[in-house]
Amino acid sequence: MQDGISIECSTTIEDKRQTWQANLKSIMNYGDYYEATIEARGTHFAMLVGKTDNYNWVALPIQEVSCSLASPSDTFWNEERLTSLIGMVDATTIATVISFNDYKIPICPSVLFGIHILYNGIVAVDKSTGLSCHWFWLTEPKIKYFKNIRDYQNIEELTKEIINYRITKIDYLNKLIPNIDDLIFGGCGGNIKELLKFYLSIHGNFKENNLKK
Repeated sequence: MQDGISIECSTTIEDKRQTWQANLKSIMNYGDYYEATIEARGTHFAMLVGKTDNYNWVALPIQEVSCSLASPSDTFWNEERLTSLIGMVDATTIATVISFNDYKIPICPSVLFGIHILYNGIVAVDKSTGLSCHWFWLTEPKIKYFKNIRDYQNIEELTKEIINYRITKIDYLNKLIPNIDDLIFGGCGGNIKELLKFYLSIHGNFKENNLKK
């Protein structure tokens, strides 16, 4: 992810509403837990947040604090739990950032299952992946062009051509995905890394089944 995402935090102290910005400097996902660095109101936090089968947890090594959490989106309960350990302001910062990180942009179904037809009738996909949208990289698109939609005899012929092209990209994507950073906000398909992992889970079996037909 890019450094320096600003997250608004707010709470009421002595009947006065206070608002400040937390700066999410970095985040690294390790599967069952993630590690993030945060700066807010002059305080630096190294935060680890994870889950087991039975509970969620947070650890703040610099503050020498750790505790269980409710759902990551339950900022009220988590703030109350942390306030007794690190004070209300810092507790609000941590609970707000945890809730923010829990949000995931839904994957756009069109990028996976749609058919992209250009203004001139040409069917097009992303050249490097075969996905139906070529804008999700948030850069100048590289496009693979197929035939004009009118030149296909039926939808089966069109979808088979797209799927077969996608299959040729599977090995490339398996090597690419580990080198892509997690993005809290990605392109039109959401988090690019999660999008591509889900994409492979759908199309991986086609490599052995459909291409032989």
